Amino acid sequence: MVFSRLLALSGGGDRGGSSRATTAAQQQQQQPSSTKEASSNSRQGPAAIIPPEYIWDETHLPPPPPQAPDLRDLNSCLEALSVVFPDVQVDVFREMLVSFDGESRLALVADALLKNKVTWVKGRWRVAEPARPSSSSSTGAGRRPARRRGDDSLLRPHEIFRSAEYKAAVLALARHEFKGLSRSAVNAVLAECNYSYLDARPTLVDLSSKTWSFALSSLFRRKRPVTASEAENHPLVVWKSSGLGSIIPCLRSTGNAELDRELFDALIVPLREPAPSRSSSRAAPTATSSASAA
Repeated sequence: MVFSRLLALSGGGDRGGSSRATTAAQQQQQQPSSTKEASSNSRQGPAAIIPPEYIWDETHLPPPPPQAPDLRDLNSCLEALSVVFPDVQVDVFREMLVSFDGESRLALVADALLKNKVTWVKGRWRVAEPARPSSSSSTGAGRRPARRRGDDSLLRPHEIFRSAEYKAAVLALARHEFKGLSRSAVNAVLAECNYSYLDARPTLVDLSSKTWSFALSSLFRRKRPVTASEAENHPLVVWKSSGLGSIIPCLRSTGNAELDRELFDALIVPLREPAPSRSSSRAAPTATSSASAA
């Protein structure tokens, strides 16, 4: 019964992924002329002076490429296992799926977990995530990207299998930003975080601040410490003139469409929120302290 449910979940996810890719391709080919006219009209504003390598609006994000068949199959198996075994962390499934080859690896992994779950899990049980504040003022470079609209996957982006192109882009970005760290250290941290740049960056920031090269650069160049929580200070965030008397946050493209989309959601979208909503949380402690003093 468990195996039939796994096969149904895996097959359904695979067909759903291919159908969504086909639908997206058809929509891209049948783009209405009104959309093209709106795009050309929008370039009369900030797009007229901002270089193309900087992304300042969601409409400028290139569509992510479709997943390769083998990668899509792995992620379908990953999602099926997460449904049948909701008490196990996803990284356990990733390790087990890559250790088995062939089309029957989904059944082999499920059988191994049914027979001896404790041995495979090794304490990596999934627990309920703590409730996070609903305030929209929590902006940060370490914030994990949420599921996008239209994505019915049960897994978050940092949990799925990644393509070789995505991993290469993350490696290049991390090595360029943390030049004071050895390549082996950067590779180890990224591998531990499933090549999620946003998850690995706080650890890399902490390691970088303890190196002797960072201490020397801070002493002689008065280099500002790298922060892992403020999106405003992220090296990929650049403020550009909109040409309309204001400045807007822009994302320096990494060259990978999937990574650019994640960074845009985590870094640029919070900065584009209305100023009162972002400053209200900063003014709240002051108001509270003054009230207590009175």
